[in-house]
Amino acid sequence: MKRRAISPQKMKSQKVETIPLIGNFKNLIGTPECRGSWFLMGDSGMGKSTFLMQLAKELTKYYKVDYNALEEEDRGSMRSLMEENKMTECRKGSFMLLNGWPIEDHRERLMQKRSAKIIIIDSVQYLKMNIREYKQLLADFPTKLFIFNSHADGKQAVGALAKKIRFDADVKLFAEGFKVTSRSRMSRGKLPDEYIVWQEGADKYWKNI
Repeated sequence: MKRRAISPQKMKSQKVETIPLIGNFKNLIGTPECRGSWFLMGDSGMGKSTFLMQLAKELTKYYKVDYNALEEEDRGSMRSLMEENKMTECRKGSFMLLNGWPIEDHRERLMQKRSAKIIIIDSVQYLKMNIREYKQLLADFPTKLFIFNSHADGKQAVGALAKKIRFDADVKLFAEGFKVTSRSRMSRGKLPDEYIVWQEGADKYWKNI
């Protein structure tokens, strides 16, 4: 990376590409930059995959999205998830499911013209990469946004790579009981709203806590 010294005036005048989220997504995440990395984690059955698909659908209003399903690939469970969230309503060509593409192949895809702006990796535990390679991925594609899904054991991400990506991520998301909470560098200390993935499931889960 080229080293630069930047004045406050220069920083103020620099253009920043942000995602114009609205509604519940804006209340959860704010107006984030469309680059870098986000990190979502949670235990199994807490609504992570459904939230990711809902988020992907929202993001296709603005950009092309690649969903690399490293874990589920193109199995029936993924098909059901896409049908439940009516992914056929996305703009034509704005959402593509990659059925477990190795990161090397996905890299080649991202080098093509008009490739996806936003890349969802599901999940980190199936990603054959170390932290150095993760950093290099972001450095090689500085204008793209990578969203990583991860398993969790309680409040802890599972695995060394997941823990390091979570620490580095600009937006940190946590799913529990069909609710998603957020910590974002763009929030500047403001407390974001919770995002309800599935109201009936959330009501039942939190009633019994």
